[in-house]
Amino acid sequence: MQTIDHKFIGELKKLEQEKIFANRSIIGQNKLLIVGTFNPSACLKCKKNNAEWFYGRKANNLWRYIPEAIINKSLKEHKKEDWIKFCNNNKIVIIDLVKSARSNQKLNSFSDKNLESLISRINSKPIFFDSKQAFNQCKFDYVIFTRKIWDSKIPMLKKAKEELINNLLKLESIKSIENQIIYCPAPWGNFKKRAEEWSNKMQIMQNK
Repeated sequence: MQTIDHKFIGELKKLEQEKIFANRSIIGQNKLLIVGTFNPSACLKCKKNNAEWFYGRKANNLWRYIPEAIINKSLKEHKKEDWIKFCNNNKIVIIDLVKSARSNQKLNSFSDKNLESLISRINSKPIFFDSKQAFNQCKFDYVIFTRKIWDSKIPMLKKAKEELINNLLKLESIKSIENQIIYCPAPWGNFKKRAEEWSNKMQIMQNK
C-alpha cells in the first residue's frame, strides 16, 4: 500500500497553513476560486504526469479559456511562471478536492471515475483539502468547478464538493450558491462545444 500524493500537495498545504497561493496572501477579497478534483503525482498505468502546475497537462485548456475571458489572451502555450503571475495579478486561487489517498493499485487514468474508485476503497484513507482552515478570512467573487456533472457515479467526490460549498457559506467566503457558483465542463480536449460553453459561462460571470 502506497500513498499517492497530489503533484502539487506542497502548494495546497501552504494554502491551508499560510493562506498563500501564487506568491500572494489570499486573505480578503479574491476574484476566482477554481476547484478541480485531483492531480496524482505518480502511480499511473497510462503515462507520467508531466504537468508543470495546476491544469498544466498538454490536453488541458484551462489556461486558454480563463485568460482569454479576463485578459483577451490565451496562456495555454506558456509556462508555470506566467500562470502564477496571471493568478497573482487577477486574484485567482486554484485547489483540488483531494490531496492524497492510499492504494496498492495503479490508477488507469486521470479520470474522476478512476479517482472515485480509488478513494472509495476501504483502506484508501483519502485526505481532502481543508477549506475551513484555508479560507477563513477569505472571500471570493465566484467559484468555478471544472466538472459540470456531479451525480451518483461519483458519490464521495460529490460529498466533498458539497462540503466545500457549505464551508464557503459558513465562513461567508461566498454569499450565494445561485449567483456565485459556476459549473463548467472539464477543460480538456479540442471540443468546439466545450470551448463555447466555457466562453459563455465566463461571459456571464464578467457581465454580473
